[in-house]
Amino acid sequence: MWTLPGRLGADEVRPRHTPSGYRDHMEDTTIEVWISPSDYGCCGVPFAVGDEIGFTLVRYVDEDGDRYWDVRHPIDDAPGVDVRGRVEAIVAGYERMVPVAGAHYLTNDPNDTLERIVDAVPTVGEPGGYAETSYRVTFRVPIDAELPAPRRPFPAPETDVRPRPAHTAVLTQLVDEIEERFGDAVEILRTPDDRAVTLAPTREDAAAVRWNLYDDDLVVEIERAGWRLPWPGDALSVLLQLIDAAASGGFSETVDDDTFVSIAHPPNGIPLTATAAAPVFPANGGPIVIAGSVAERLTRIGSGRPFPPW
Repeated sequence: MWTLPGRLGADEVRPRHTPSGYRDHMEDTTIEVWISPSDYGCCGVPFAVGDEIGFTLVRYVDEDGDRYWDVRHPIDDAPGVDVRGRVEAIVAGYERMVPVAGAHYLTNDPNDTLERIVDAVPTVGEPGGYAETSYRVTFRVPIDAELPAPRRPFPAPETDVRPRPAHTAVLTQLVDEIEERFGDAVEILRTPDDRAVTLAPTREDAAAVRWNLYDDDLVVEIERAGWRLPWPGDALSVLLQLIDAAASGGFSETVDDDTFVSIAHPPNGIPLTATAAAPVFPANGGPIVIAGSVAERLTRIGSGRPFPPW
């Protein structure tokens, strides 16, 4: 168990709560209350072990078990039950953040978890590579406290399961060939049907390739530059050229006025160009704030560093 403690600063104000000493003369019991950090972060009040606190509880019974949850944003019309008690212990749960095939963002992996004992909510710091996904609070309440009745959670939305587009077997064959061709020089992240794939070179600064197959379009990216190709059409041959361009160090980007100009130079083909809108700077020279991927893209272009081969 990961056991570095996380506590609020001594100057934090905790309205709603009172020090420990809660109903020590009365018979009581403990329950476990689950809290979502994202739900609590905006609308919850900080608390610590030993505090007396009020939770608004619902009791969900599903495939995850029988759990009490403190609900800050109800998802149905059934009201929660207000329950006061004393915080006896807090365990923070974390899940590793992993990249998503064909995407630029991370998601949490519920199969790779850590826990740590903490003494306050919110916590300070997270294990490297992990994100906080839950708190489990041991909550001492009077034996006669009114607790919510068990019920099923609000139904989750149905998963969007689309039929696999025709001719995708060629993508699987292509990924297998890339794996054999480049070996350890590229890390491949793929979905089971290869509709979404990331080719991430292990060499620093080399250009990554991503693609996502939709019903009749194949969207290919080198870094943040994108090409939308009719599928199947000649999309596969263009995809091969784009991969060859990135792998050989033949990808470059510039900014022309208000446009990103991205050019892929395959070793044995004609250049392939993609354009996208770039930030427009004020004519009067006033301040402009640029952040995120656009800022990273502009910084890379401004550095003049080429993208090396894989």
